[in-house]
Amino acid sequence: MSVCKHTTWCFKRVCVAYGTRPEGVDGGWGLWSAWGECSRTCGGGVSSSVRHCDKEFVHLCPMQECPAGSRDFREIQCSDFDSTPFRGKFYTWKPYRGGGVKSCSLNCLAEGYNFYTERAPAVVDGTPCRDDSLDVCVNGECKHVGCDRVLGSDVREDRCRICGGDGSSCISVEGVFNDSLPEGGRNQNASPVILLLSSSKSSQFRQSLIPTLEQQEAFTI
Repeated sequence: MSVCKHTTWCFKRVCVAYGTRPEGVDGGWGLWSAWGECSRTCGGGVSSSVRHCDKEFVHLCPMQECPAGSRDFREIQCSDFDSTPFRGKFYTWKPYRGGGVKSCSLNCLAEGYNFYTERAPAVVDGTPCRDDSLDVCVNGECKHVGCDRVLGSDVREDRCRICGGDGSSCISVEGVFNDSLPEGGRNQNASPVILLLSSSKSSQFRQSLIPTLEQQEAFTI
């Protein structure tokens, strides 16, 4: 609010006395508009529908995987500033993924230099909040997305990696692993497993088997 005189202030282009304001008038609901254009052509994104007297409502666009080799969405947004001088110089910008910054602001690292800066207060709607999450940014805020790809959904994957499952579609196999793993030892099979090892010679482990696996996997040392 802007001051009109010493004893009044400006409220919606009207000077009123301090401590007072015009009475509110209830508005009516308009119809929802058609869904707008998606903020991304692939990889998720959001579209919005608006009705007057209320904030816009958003949902996730139908999921279409980006082609193999597609550039990271944040990387594209950072690179848009390559042609804009920063403090009188031009830089090649890459996404900054370190800590201490807001997940839905566009922070970019100057390639070849040891600094980053916020290039925009908010990323484009539909940008993932983090690389390891389905959550997306909408209007500069991180919004939760369930494994069912529904904005605001609390549906989660069970221990078998089944979205909304009850954990009954896979089994756990327990045993004793009698050989020590050297530093850097890993499972060569790319199938998802959970392997818990201690540093002792005879180590207990638990291996979670996905239903598509028909036999135990061999761990190459």
